[in-house]
Amino acid sequence: MGKKNKQPQPNKPVKQSPQPVSKKTWLIAGGIILVTLLCYIPLFDNDFLKTWDDMAYVTNNELIKDLSANGIARIFKEDGGLYANYHPLTTLSLALNYHEGVTPFPFQFTNLLLHLLNTALVFVFIYLLSDKKIIIATLVSLWFGVHPMHVESVAWISERKDVLYTFFFLTGLITYWRYITSNFALKWYILTMLLFALSMLSKAMAASFPVVLLCVDYLVKRKFNIRLIAEKIPFVAYAIVMGIIAIKMQAAGNATTALTFPAFSRLLHASYGFTMYISKMLVPTGLSAFYPYPYPLTNSYWNIDIIPSELYTTFAVTLAIVAAVVYIAVKKTFLSRWILFGTGFYLASIALVLQYFPVGRAIISDRYSYVPYIGLFCIIGAFIQHYITSSDTKQMGKILLCAAGIYSLVLCYKTYRQVQVWKNDDTLWSNTIKKYPGDNRVVLSYFNRASYYYMQNKFDAALNDFLVISEQNSKDDNVMVRIGTIYGQQKNDLNNAIVYFRKAYEVNPQNTEALKYLATAYGLKGDFTSSLAYAQEAIKLSPNDPDLYINAAVSLHNLGKVEEEAIYKNKAEELKRQRGN
Repeated sequence: MGKKNKQPQPNKPVKQSPQPVSKKTWLIAGGIILVTLLCYIPLFDNDFLKTWDDMAYVTNNELIKDLSANGIARIFKEDGGLYANYHPLTTLSLALNYHEGVTPFPFQFTNLLLHLLNTALVFVFIYLLSDKKIIIATLVSLWFGVHPMHVESVAWISERKDVLYTFFFLTGLITYWRYITSNFALKWYILTMLLFALSMLSKAMAASFPVVLLCVDYLVKRKFNIRLIAEKIPFVAYAIVMGIIAIKMQAAGNATTALTFPAFSRLLHASYGFTMYISKMLVPTGLSAFYPYPYPLTNSYWNIDIIPSELYTTFAVTLAIVAAVVYIAVKKTFLSRWILFGTGFYLASIALVLQYFPVGRAIISDRYSYVPYIGLFCIIGAFIQHYITSSDTKQMGKILLCAAGIYSLVLCYKTYRQVQVWKNDDTLWSNTIKKYPGDNRVVLSYFNRASYYYMQNKFDAALNDFLVISEQNSKDDNVMVRIGTIYGQQKNDLNNAIVYFRKAYEVNPQNTEALKYLATAYGLKGDFTSSLAYAQEAIKLSPNDPDLYINAAVSLHNLGKVEEEAIYKNKAEELKRQRGN
């Protein structure tokens, strides 16, 4: 008989273990949730952050105050105006909390609940992906739950988008697993697409999802063919559309930094972030709400003429890591598939925020590690799983497991303390200032803390911080105005108030506030000629402000110019009527 022609093999579904989930497995998962919950107990003593987005996203956000059909439609239509981000599902979830009461508790409870659910989803996903290997599932989900780098995503109410997009992201990965293990049932594919869409509507960072799916395909040894690629096309198309929308909104909203870095510098920034996120995963110290670029700062501008040595160091480390991964891929070591999967997962989900295209003034942020760390945890967890289940390396596996336990205890302690850092604006920005003592690159922290002190009527403390800023940046006219306001309104020190209002005016003659306050201060001192001059100059810049006309009218009255006084009074009344209409 002649040989039969070989028929092409179909893309077979991934086999899954028939072993049922044991009671012990459920108890372990429940224990991880409980430990995570205990680490976040201090969260419920925390307040809204007055100077760090919570006012804009919650208390002053008109979009979340109307849950009617029209209000919900408006959220999906206008959400892009909020800090140049389009995440209507996140805004809708905040709206639901808002109608439970405008206190921190419902928002914090929801953030924490989502984080606990995400921790459970990580356990389920890794448990299934590893063919029900309990050690790797336990370690990855525990570290996800209690790592202090994840506190920002949970404790910061405005970061609801992180925990919400991750919920749909992880659920989508689980349904994708069901798809590839159930003979490619269409219902699981459609459900995965839906969950991805919901994730993207919660935060654009979910755009990495189709690449992560490819990482999953690689780990479970799916055959690389047309079908596998075609499955991802709808995901990629949707991600591109939503990504373009996000980029346009950030550009329109000036979310991208005004400073243009050279291409090589941006490559160094990306490698810095790539390395530092790994470093802070292993040794989570020096955590801060703000990490400045490593360049020196002069009057709010980065001095990029000299590239800091740490950028070259992290670039070299990045190259070494890439070389090691390539070597592992070529040599196909005993854990190469997990190492490549974890590295791909990490790189895919962190790539968009590595500041190659600069957004904001921070080079890294804790919140960006929330999903990417899953990939890195998988690498470590796979090593320990392998060593402890192999008969010839079992002793080493026990040592590694013991080390993992100690590491987990350290993470729990640091997370418990880090949650308290996010208690209020004072604790948050004092922590950043402590991490960068005397460093003018964290002037934002001084400004936010000073603004918070001012809101709390702690005027001396606010003045001290504003004075620090003025010493670091003599060109910040708005800070000069704030200093002058405290001297004038809170300390009744008109001489010092005028000094700082004049400094603001000299820096920026177009600063209407400086002119307005100069007019008021000189009027209180009885120098009505100077008061009138500054008021009239302010009117040229802001001709529709009735207060400026009233200010001028008072000076004219004291100068005995009754006819001109009447003109300014009438103009003020006219503008007030127009505002009333």
